[in-house]
Amino acid sequence: MTQPRKHLTEEHIERIISEWDQKSVEDFATEFGVVPNTIRKWVADIRDMFPDKCPRKGRRTRRDVIRAAVERLEAKAEDRIEDIE
Repeated sequence: MTQPRKHLTEEHIERIISEWDQKSVEDFATEFGVVPNTIRKWVADIRDMFPDKCPRKGRRTRRDVIRAAVERLEAKAEDRIEDIE
């Protein structure tokens, strides 16, 4: 017995477009109960029809991750110094 197919609704598409910058493909897939590839295919169609919607997200490089980690460490160190003073 096969699983029933889950289709996205207009409301789902509206949320993908409006929240694209805040959520990942995996977040949308989990929330809507579909596989990530379903979200990717819809986003590809959205981009075909409206190139300014759902822009590609830049990939994070190792340097980006390292930079973010160092910034967090520095912020924690500043907080500790303020707590001591």
